[in-house]
Amino acid sequence: DTLVLGPNGLLGGHGTIAGSVDSGLGIVSPGLETASSGPGTVSVDGSIGTLTADTYTHSPGSTYVVETLADGSSDQVAFTGVATLNGGRLQIVPLDHDGVDAYRGKTVDYTILTASSIMERPDGPLFDEVDAPVLLNASLHTERNGGSDHLKLTLTTRSIGDLARTGNEQIVAAVLDQIYD
Repeated sequence: DTLVLGPNGLLGGHGTIAGSVDSGLGIVSPGLETASSGPGTVSVDGSIGTLTADTYTHSPGSTYVVETLADGSSDQVAFTGVATLNGGRLQIVPLDHDGVDAYRGKTVDYTILTASSIMERPDGPLFDEVDAPVLLNASLHTERNGGSDHLKLTLTTRSIGDLARTGNEQIVAAVLDQIYD
């Protein structure tokens, strides 16, 4: 059986799903625990977690939300079979109380997906959009390790000057970077 998420559907929490998962047009967010306090009202308690299933298809129009900590902990999805990545969105949410400051001067690596194999679409990137806080640079790569494929996320901090385009922006950014350091 395959669990297919509908528009704005949410698959979150910790644990194992019997069968396969297709992100459809929904949101996959391991560790995300929600508690409803009435019709149409949801309070969210973010925590690091792992969801497991047999196989996975990440579809265009869907979102995979990965919560991270600067100590190298992160959400993860794990599949005993194939994970097919067909675009969609990857949203990175740092959970540290210090926010992006907790990453300052660090390069932090995470494993955010494991599967027996990862099938990448031949005509585009793993995800159509990677949404990270503005002062974090996110990069993705896959590697084979121990008989399975791993999708790795690397986060590094950027200076404010990295965002400046014009001469005036560069001057202001240089001052802000000095204050921030």
